[in-house]
Amino acid sequence: MSLIPFDTLPDDARVWCFGASRALDASATEVLVGSMRAFVAEWTAHRRDLEAGFDWWHERFLLIAVDESRAGASGCSIDALTGHLRRLDAELDLDLLDSMPVWYRAPAGDIRMVSRTEFSDLAALGE
Repeated sequence: MSLIPFDTLPDDARVWCFGASRALDASATEVLVGSMRAFVAEWTAHRRDLEAGFDWWHERFLLIAVDESRAGASGCSIDALTGHLRRLDAELDLDLLDSMPVWYRAPAGDIRMVSRTEFSDLAALGE
C-alpha cells in the first residue's frame, strides 16, 4: 500500500495541484476523496508502489504528492493519474485538468476562478 498521510511527505516531495472548476458539496467531496484514496493506495510506477498522499483544500484544490526518494513517478504513472482525474471530471462534472484559469482569494474570503486576462485586469486595478 502506497497511500500515506499528505502532511507526512517530505518537503522535497513532487507535488501536483489541480483546481476544480467549482466548489464541491459534501456528497461530491466524499466521492472525490474515496476515489482518490483508492487510486493513490494502488498507484505504481514500473510495478513499484509510489509513496504518495493527497489532500483536498478549500473545497476546490486537489493536491497530490509523491516521495520520489524511493520510487519516482514515471510518464505512465502520471498518465494513469490524469486518466483517473478525467474519469472524476466526468463523474462529478468538474474540470480538474484545465490549467488556464487563475484562482484567487477575494477580499471577502471566497475563492474565485477567472481567466488570465481577467486576473491581469483585476491586478491592474489593484483588486
